[in-house]
Amino acid sequence: MLTKTKYAAKCISKYYITKKKTPDRLNRLFNEINILRSIQNHKNIVKLIEIFEGEKTYYLVFEYLEGETLHNYLKL
Repeated sequence: MLTKTKYAAKCISKYYITKKKTPDRLNRLFNEINILRSIQNHKNIVKLIEIFEGEKTYYLVFEYLEGETLHNYLKL
C-alpha cells in the first residue's frame, strides 16, 4: 500500500564504518541504534522507524519533521 507519508533517512556507508583508522565505528553505530530504540517515546526526540542494511550502506529511517534543519537553526 502506497502512502504519502514522508520519512527522513540517515545513510551510513559501510566503507566509512569499516575504515581501519577507527575500528570502533560499527560499535558506535550499534550504540546509537540502541539508544534511539530506548528513547522511542520521548516527545523531543525524533523516532527511529526502521533500519535497513544494503549491500554498501546502512539506512536508518526516521519520522520526518517539518521545519528548519538543526544545522540551520544552530547557525542563527
